[in-house]
Amino acid sequence: GYDNVIGTEDVQFIKWDIINKNKYPWNRTYFSLFCDPDLGCLEDDYIGCDSVKQLGICYNSDNDDGGCSYGYGANPPALGIKWLTCFPNSIHLNSFVPVSSTSAPGFCGGAPWVPWAYNIIRGFKGDGSWWLNPKVTQGSRKTKYVFSGDMGGSGWSCSDGIIDNCGGDTTGNIVHPNGVDWRFVMSAGADNLTLNANQSKTVMIAQFMARGSSNLNSVTKLKLLDNRIQSLCDSGLIGIKNISAAIPNSFYLYQNYPNPFNPVTKIKFEIPLDSRLRGNDNVTLKIYDVLGKEVSTLVNEKLSPGTYSLDWDGTNYPSGVYFYKLETNINSETKKMVLIK
Repeated sequence: GYDNVIGTEDVQFIKWDIINKNKYPWNRTYFSLFCDPDLGCLEDDYIGCDSVKQLGICYNSDNDDGGCSYGYGANPPALGIKWLTCFPNSIHLNSFVPVSSTSAPGFCGGAPWVPWAYNIIRGFKGDGSWWLNPKVTQGSRKTKYVFSGDMGGSGWSCSDGIIDNCGGDTTGNIVHPNGVDWRFVMSAGADNLTLNANQSKTVMIAQFMARGSSNLNSVTKLKLLDNRIQSLCDSGLIGIKNISAAIPNSFYLYQNYPNPFNPVTKIKFEIPLDSRLRGNDNVTLKIYDVLGKEVSTLVNEKLSPGTYSLDWDGTNYPSGVYFYKLETNINSETKKMVLIK
């Protein structure tokens, strides 16, 4: 999170660097986030998504989140989970689907456990059936973005219900599951995505809340905050940033700044265009402690020639001397930095 960036006081960023440490490839690879939002009193929650913004949303079905001791009362807030793809080695969101803690009508399977899990993370119902958009009257109703309409406006929203089409049917009755503890799964990947040994993918999300003058106005404010987050991501504030269009003449690792630091420092490096490389070269930037033990991998991906900058946050590490090593297939450089708390 950031306490010095205006507009992000209610935003938390989470990043996962996922590395295949096996000697065998991962075939048909998907990356999924399961969320059980429980926004105040869970019995009146609704969920939805904005596929363009890559945003999952939980909001209150009416303007009074009451009926329990931990509700928000009038004008309840909305919760957002944003899938970020404005940095190298990211992967685009390709499904948002609800799941139920029980075998409720229309879900064709319960929570995302075996045997339903793989179907759900691929954007299908538990038994492999397609989700069908009841608002579509012409053409295919099949979709992997459920409740993608404007909450309280046009399009398919949670209040419209779901089509009960288990068993692979392409039609069925509309049902309105009662008392469902709405949960959702956001996924990225593909049946033709393979992650070979030691390859990696980066997944980063932003989770945030906004509260407006009503339950639906909270969704509107949430989407405005989403715009702010997208702008920060596009500007390179989050993750690794290519800071120059010029192609460097040589491989170079700069001294981190500030140094000593507490707890965040900036690391800058240059990757040249080299005829010995086959297109983009895999680049690693790793942090080691004074004993030579690897403590963090900041970069492990293919980068095109350019000048890059990123931050390392030492909040979770003790004071001391650390080394950061930049390496490609043909170049390597190491520098020292000091964390003082």
